[in-house]
Amino acid sequence: MSMVKLKKLSNIKFVLIGIIILALAGCMGSKAPPRHAYMFRVHYPARQKAASRNAVLQVLTTQVLPQFAGGQMVYRMTDLNYESDYYNIFFIPPGQQITQILTHWFRSRRIAKDVVTNSLLNVNYILQSTVQALYADYRSNAAPRAVIKMRFTLYQQMQYKRRIVLEKTFYSRIAIHRHDTQGLMRAYNNELNVIMSKLTKQVYKVMR
Repeated sequence: MSMVKLKKLSNIKFVLIGIIILALAGCMGSKAPPRHAYMFRVHYPARQKAASRNAVLQVLTTQVLPQFAGGQMVYRMTDLNYESDYYNIFFIPPGQQITQILTHWFRSRRIAKDVVTNSLLNVNYILQSTVQALYADYRSNAAPRAVIKMRFTLYQQMQYKRRIVLEKTFYSRIAIHRHDTQGLMRAYNNELNVIMSKLTKQVYKVMR
């Protein structure tokens, strides 16, 4: 092989090495998008002056179906395709947040003499809740929706057994006015306010 060809090959090799080095430097220098964490925010009712019933209500930790319990925002893109968003997450897992909301809401409404999350006291009623759906429905880009589905079961604690006094499922699907995570969280908050108001009326009827 002539010296000219060798020199050309050497130059090409150096050019390729330079391109690879620049590409690697660009990859290492680029920053990943920041992660954003969100929390639910509801408008708690004004605190009532007296309890509606001389009873103790225990609020169990809210369970969340596995597909919505990971902490990342979930988007429904098609009938069969769901996606999770690594960069937009719940600051505290949704089940823990909703447990706190239920507890503070019922305490504000004074639905019982006391509202607890443990069974150290002698409780009269026990509330069980499950989040069955929690996602943004983006199947229609023109009309995205926030979806929440929750099931509640209220037990009355008898001397030797429990009996179910209330079973209720609430399904909410409302418009997301801003096609971003802030808009999704506002929709979730509105839905939770409505669900909590409806649930309070049902529980009050049973416990009064």
